[in-house]
Amino acid sequence: MKLRRVGVSLYLVALILMGCGVPATPRTTSSPVPTMAPTPTPDPLAQALALAERVSADRLMADVRWLADDARRGRLTGSPEEDEVGQWLVQRFQELGLGIFASAGLEGYYLPFEAPAATRYGRAGEGELASGENIVAILPGTTQPDLYVYVGAHYDHLGVGPDGQVFNGADDDATGVAAVLEAARVLSRSGLRPEETVVFVAFSGEEIGLLGSGALCERLTALGLTDRSMLLNMEVLGAEKGAGTYLDVWDEEAAATGPMVEALQWAGDQLGIPIKQGGRDPGSDAVRLTACGVPAVSIDVAWSLENHPHYHRPSDDPQHIDVDGFRGAVQVAIAALWLLANDGNQAAELRSPYLGDALFWRVGPTCV
Repeated sequence: MKLRRVGVSLYLVALILMGCGVPATPRTTSSPVPTMAPTPTPDPLAQALALAERVSADRLMADVRWLADDARRGRLTGSPEEDEVGQWLVQRFQELGLGIFASAGLEGYYLPFEAPAATRYGRAGEGELASGENIVAILPGTTQPDLYVYVGAHYDHLGVGPDGQVFNGADDDATGVAAVLEAARVLSRSGLRPEETVVFVAFSGEEIGLLGSGALCERLTALGLTDRSMLLNMEVLGAEKGAGTYLDVWDEEAAATGPMVEALQWAGDQLGIPIKQGGRDPGSDAVRLTACGVPAVSIDVAWSLENHPHYHRPSDDPQHIDVDGFRGAVQVAIAALWLLANDGNQAAELRSPYLGDALFWRVGPTCV
């Protein structure tokens, strides 16, 4: 599918056209009345790039190191160590002043679900269940708070192997969770507020069957929120040192993801980070959201087993991560996230099957 990029020049031309056809203010001989200077129109393009510049590699790596420490014991779904991570995420969201997703029926930051007590390396007694919990928080929108742009990653991993080796999952997916936290910090402390509500999600249960994203799908479907939602999912952003030279964007072969792909492409172009578009990514939470009617894309850094040689191995530790490539991916994600949350479109326009001539955001009526 060929995607038409929307550049800064089109945006500026549209802003100029907004002013045509407006009658000039007539002169008057009476005493002039002091007036306030017009408030400049916010420019989401400039704001997006300014937000991207606030991304800190030091903060990202500090969060990855905490998440991927041996003390977390591989963050297996339902384990005490994964529960500890969930509590830590809730505390981080609270410190940033993020809200509870009440529109999804939540009374706190947890969206719990049940899961078979099975792991990659063993199985509990027949019929036993474990519990998992997605961690969810929001930055409320201003003008269209009932439209939702989600940014997510999974915080569970593989736990401990039969020989006692800890699968720390630094690349998969402590990098994605650190990116969600950085997006939450940058946006919440910017002094800006998005038009649409931004939803920050840390999924559990991804490694045992995309269960956390399945629980979110069920909730959104039951409440009729699927056509008001879209997801930017982040996976394996920590390619091997020296390999983080481009960003993959997986559109899940869904036409409705067109504006999301364009937003990411624009951000990559502006930040000098090459974007490689792919189709279906069968192993990510984006697949589960797509299946229930939510437009969803996944991004990763330079995916291949050669570029991610520690994937699902005990050696997946922070010291292997290409930090520059990691930071660049998060910059692109945050810039695109801001554009998508400030597109000015109604749900039916943006979330219906993609039309190549559509702009991401409404820039006002044209003159006739």
